[in-house]
Amino acid sequence: MAESSEELDLSKVQDFIKGQVETYAKDLFTEQQRNVQQSTNQPTQEQQARQQLQDLITPFVKPGMDAVQLVSADTRDYVDFYSEDRVKDDKDAVEKMFNELKGAGRPIPRRDIYDYLQGKLHRENPEEFETKVKARKQKQLEAVSGSIDFGASAADRAKNDPIWSNVRNMSVDDLGKALEGVTF
Repeated sequence: MAESSEELDLSKVQDFIKGQVETYAKDLFTEQQRNVQQSTNQPTQEQQARQQLQDLITPFVKPGMDAVQLVSADTRDYVDFYSEDRVKDDKDAVEKMFNELKGAGRPIPRRDIYDYLQGKLHRENPEEFETKVKARKQKQLEAVSGSIDFGASAADRAKNDPIWSNVRNMSVDDLGKALEGVTF
């Protein structure tokens, strides 16, 4: 009988130890989870200070930065688009639509506006569109043919031309318009 009481006491001791370990492990695990949640939810003092400073400054700085980015993108688009000679004839219509869209807060590239206007013209008035394309091609051919001949015939043509014979009396603006598209 002494042996059975020892076995019984040993099993009680093992159960007691097992219960204590389980309780200790649960408490430790719960505490660890609480610490992890607090550390992820609680920003550091430096992070809090940065966030407060950003919240304070952003309303004043962001509109200006957005405006600078818009002006920069607008300038880049303007230069890229108007570097082509064929689009300059439609500059007024393109700029009007671009400024309307920009004022509404939806600026789109000038190329897209130009393509839209050309498609609209072609769909609504195909004859005018074809006339415009032919006139543009003729203007390009004249510019190319005028720059081919460097000889005496070019000088004779310049003397008889109403624009070029009057170059000395032209204002700077008129001279700039006359020289538009001329290659040296």
